[in-house]
Amino acid sequence: MAGNSSSGGTPLSSLGGSISEAQALTTEERLRLIDLAIGEKIRARRRAGRFSVHSSCSSSSASAPPSPPRFWRGAREAAKKVLGVGKGPERTGGADETGPERQPADGPTRSDYAAMMRTALEKMEDGAAADDEEAAASAVMDQAMTGLMELTYRKVEPPKLPSEFATKWSQADDGTLQAGVMHNPVILDSGHSIDQSYQERFFPQRSICPVPNHLLRDMIAAWCLDHSSLPPRDEQIQDVVEMLSGNSASQREALHLIQQLSKNTKGVQPCLVKYPGLIQVLIHLKKKWKSPWTREVEEERLTTMLNLTMHRQNRMILSGHSELPGALKKVAHKASSSPSSLGKVASIVAALSELDVFRKRMLGAGGMKMLRDMLKIEDAVVRAEAAAAILALCADDEGKLSAQACDVAGTLLECHVFTDHSLLLLDLLPKGPRVLDKICDKVVELVDAVMCDHTSSPVMTSQSPGVTAISLLYSVVERDVGKMKRVKNLEDLKLWLRQLSSERMPMQTMLQVESIIRTLSDVFPAPFT
Repeated sequence: MAGNSSSGGTPLSSLGGSISEAQALTTEERLRLIDLAIGEKIRARRRAGRFSVHSSCSSSSASAPPSPPRFWRGAREAAKKVLGVGKGPERTGGADETGPERQPADGPTRSDYAAMMRTALEKMEDGAAADDEEAAASAVMDQAMTGLMELTYRKVEPPKLPSEFATKWSQADDGTLQAGVMHNPVILDSGHSIDQSYQERFFPQRSICPVPNHLLRDMIAAWCLDHSSLPPRDEQIQDVVEMLSGNSASQREALHLIQQLSKNTKGVQPCLVKYPGLIQVLIHLKKKWKSPWTREVEEERLTTMLNLTMHRQNRMILSGHSELPGALKKVAHKASSSPSSLGKVASIVAALSELDVFRKRMLGAGGMKMLRDMLKIEDAVVRAEAAAAILALCADDEGKLSAQACDVAGTLLECHVFTDHSLLLLDLLPKGPRVLDKICDKVVELVDAVMCDHTSSPVMTSQSPGVTAISLLYSVVERDVGKMKRVKNLEDLKLWLRQLSSERMPMQTMLQVESIIRTLSDVFPAPFT
């Protein structure tokens, strides 16, 4: 080849300049194939090395002429196959040919290393080459491959989002957010989109509920995915860890960042997978907090933990921390006057209780009693979340026995809690005579639940609250049918039950419906009109 007669001393610029732009594109594809081929050679060599027997053959090897290592012989064959050396001359320009659009690089490029590899391969394949020339060519090949790997896997600056994804709302004085990336876009009443953290921080007095801009958020996530910028990056996690150890302002900012990361990962790379120790930092955050620990800070920490439970990978890591159940119980004890905090604690328990290890630890830490006490709080959200968490803890016999020991069913009836999950709980838990008597006393509420659920959703499944209420109503009719006198719309109830078709509910429930209708018709016949 012209301009490439010398060995490894050929300037990289002349080697790179001899490749046209069209060939450079082909070289990029070939280099990727070289990486795969050489990787396969390395794996084959390792497999062969497991069965090879090393013997002392220094005397025979000393007399043999120097030859390239076996690895480079395999690499040479792979590179020759991919680059197509020996298949015919390819069109190349002169050594000093440079296009006007080419910009000087800071160092060797992939095309430069490709030219080095091509030259070294031709030199090693030259049968007339001396041993020292072949060894020099092997050294050039070694240098090119090392440089190529460093160039391929080196750290690069993270790509920046286009300007259309950046918020236009600047901060008052220092302009910190003027070019900030919009991580969690929401839509205001005006129709404009803004980052939610900016809205919450600088306009907290406005009692509005912005709508999440899912379309813009998905566009940002897709752009990051296309540009290999999957959140969270190592730098982001490191910044969060450092900020959590900083002053109070930095710690608050770190909580905001964790919330953004937990909502923006889309399940591609949850942040706890990137840094599992983050939950340990959150659990012990109060000990390292450098300002007064307020209810607002506790709310932020609980919100962050709740957001982390969105993805199953995060939930598996969260459930593995033995300190978390005790920490949640301590938070619930101190936040007894904060319904919002209690509701979030119950939501976290409900989300993590799908995993056996967390469920057993939560029961061992007294979680059932904690949730039972939440049922007594006069707040509909707290009661609903607590009932859902108790139902999740009752996934096995151990949880059911714990709920029975804590008299969860009696508490539900005494506190008039008739949510969907509470009805499922009442039907699921073992019921003694005292609980059955209380259920009979609530016959009016059960009838309302049956008719209300059927009105809202005519199609009933085995998990519908109306089906559960029918099962409880069947228990009332079987135990004390006289309690049905309290129902004022008894004829309407029988009419509703007759209209239910067998295709809309489980067979067992249908048999219970027929038994209820038959018993009510016998005991309370329809009045003559």
